Amino acid sequence: MKILRILEVSWLLIAIGAVCAGTYKCIHDGLNQAVFIYVIAIIATIFFLIRRKQRITMQKKNSSN
Repeated sequence: MKILRILEVSWLLIAIGAVCAGTYKCIHDGLNQAVFIYVIAIIATIFFLIRRKQRITMQKKNSSN
């Protein structure tokens, strides 16, 4: 269970970092240069949501036993 929580937080931190880096890149170099970083942020957010749902499902399953 703890590994799922660690993975969840890791993906969240990657998503936040990518949004920050993408915003910095967008301000200094333009949107065309920042699109790839924003795509990484979207992918990391999707993985975060998947891991979160997986963790919550496992917690419900373990608490019902």
